[in-house]
Amino acid sequence: MEFFTLPLADWLEKYCGSAEFFPRPCIPWKILFPQALWIIWLQRNKAIFQERKVDSGLSALCIKRSAEFYALVPNSPNKPSRIHVQVKWSKPQIGWVKLNTDGSVFGDPMKAGGGGIIRNSEGDWVAGFVKKFGNVSSSTAELWALKEGLLMAKQMGFDNLCVDLDAAFLVYLITNPTVAQLNLEPLLSDCRNLTKAFSNCRVEHVYREANNCADKLAKMGADLYTDHLFLYNPPPVVVDLLLLDKAGHFCNRLIVP
Repeated sequence: MEFFTLPLADWLEKYCGSAEFFPRPCIPWKILFPQALWIIWLQRNKAIFQERKVDSGLSALCIKRSAEFYALVPNSPNKPSRIHVQVKWSKPQIGWVKLNTDGSVFGDPMKAGGGGIIRNSEGDWVAGFVKKFGNVSSSTAELWALKEGLLMAKQMGFDNLCVDLDAAFLVYLITNPTVAQLNLEPLLSDCRNLTKAFSNCRVEHVYREANNCADKLAKMGADLYTDHLFLYNPPPVVVDLLLLDKAGHFCNRLIVP
């Protein structure tokens, strides 16, 4: 294949200058490719000089970092036009509850946690959780948090569940059961099976601004003094955010239509 036989300079010029787009999410290859090279280089140095394991969610990390970088790049002729949209948390319909979950990985040494929240059709707090995961990849933290949230919703006896996640890659995996991702097993299969345990379960992608409460809980989970906490009442860190969500507060965001 040409990919493995080109001289280094030609190889870099070809793939760092490509006008093609990675399909999910829509990221220029000329951004994703060098980002991936840089992340692989950093992981290699950590493995050699710090004797740390290579991140098992490396591919998802490359996509996530590239998407974040792409959102900050000024408009150019090769970049699709973007539009302003209003982003907000939306209440579930009557008879349903909504689950928001998120994972968080940060620090050195690395620590990870997850959190989730269930709200009713009035936008009121029903239940929540925070959980400490230890040293895992960002994708594993996101998926583990989803599993914990689905288990909580099932144990509480809900039948009609709407799940909002800000990780588009995971929404794609959950809603496309024939797509394999071996580095996320068995968590991925567990989550897919749990969604089938409800009479009705919808898993949808939302932007980060519509997932603020879960994000705060995930960070709280990473710093948790114990392994897991079930939250009967909202902790102070999300009280104001809950009120804003319930009131329909929105943020403006630039997106590719």
